Amino acid sequence: MNRKILFLEKSFSEGTNAHAYLFFGPRGSGKIDEARAFARSLTGHTDERRPNPDVLIVMPEEKSGDITIDQIRSITSFLVLAPAGGKNKVVIINEAHRMQPEAASALLKTLEEPPAQSVLILASEHPGMVLPTVLSRVQKIRFSGMQEKAVDKKDEIFYHLDIVFESGISERLALAEKLSKEHENIEEVFDRWLALMHDLLYISLGLDELTERRSLAGDLKRLVREEQLTTDRLRNALTVLVAARFTAQTTNANRRLLLENTLLTL
Repeated sequence: MNRKILFLEKSFSEGTNAHAYLFFGPRGSGKIDEARAFARSLTGHTDERRPNPDVLIVMPEEKSGDITIDQIRSITSFLVLAPAGGKNKVVIINEAHRMQPEAASALLKTLEEPPAQSVLILASEHPGMVLPTVLSRVQKIRFSGMQEKAVDKKDEIFYHLDIVFESGISERLALAEKLSKEHENIEEVFDRWLALMHDLLYISLGLDELTERRSLAGDLKRLVREEQLTTDRLRNALTVLVAARFTAQTTNANRRLLLENTLLTL
């Protein structure tokens, strides 16, 4: 299973999960297969030979090629029923960029007030075509289509920064809580982030040869490009991290609060 999905599963076990996700990436990147696997995990359904009663998959209508408001309304009817397997109910909306405007607007209410034990997964190869108010309410998970390589703990920190630059307040707070539990010495976390932030700055300046984490060069370049990380923003982020690192080293500041403040400022 994709490393990112394993990370999401762990967030559910720790109670720091979101209730809506956007899996995005090019056709053939495996996002739908991963969405189905994630749904099986969330619902506890193990028999792949039988239909999963706790998963609803919404596809564009064959005739119009769109996802209609009636299809979105069917989601509400599905989610109000208790899970047959006792865990969660999951809705996968494939090609979410094909939602008609009124359908996307109807989905907002469910995103704003999700029923208990419900998870929504939107999948799209064109996330820029999804209504911005919908995008702002989902945690975004990118699929590149490339085979993922094993990473050590130092490289894994990159994916935390990836989440920070792409996500909103709730995901940042959840990440702060997770890291405060996993790391007794958060100075090491700040050190790793500082090293990666320096690499991002070098890339933004066109000084690729100065980067330290060569194994992450492609991901770092993509992050700078897609999140439009300017030199000024990266320099400001470095200033924030240096100050946080100094505070962690010289005071007994609460780890979670220090991480929260830092992640919300980046």
